[in-house]
Amino acid sequence: MATISEFGTAQALKQEGFRGIGIVIGTDEEVLGQFFGENVRLVRGTQEPGGLYEYFVMVDGSEEEQGASHRSVVTDLVQALESAHRFLRKHGYDVTQINQAIQKATSL
Repeated sequence: MATISEFGTAQALKQEGFRGIGIVIGTDEEVLGQFFGENVRLVRGTQEPGGLYEYFVMVDGSEEEQGASHRSVVTDLVQALESAHRFLRKHGYDVTQINQAIQKATSL
């Protein structure tokens, strides 16, 4: 089950066996929906323009869940990056860095 953790909890989650795989941007509802049914922790970060937040995505590092969870999370990550790209481009922001992040995520 996807859950949102407050800023500063990533280290404790790492000690519980979670590992970081990337960052997504959205509202609480959007990111919880993107990772619905996944064993994912979303560590809330900085607030972005338009009331969106940055979330550090952490997955369970156990061997049996790692492969399936990784594929699913990468797919969700790419979708979230593409959504952020559309939002930023629509509002006139430079999307060079998000283009690079999409390219990097699709190569995972």
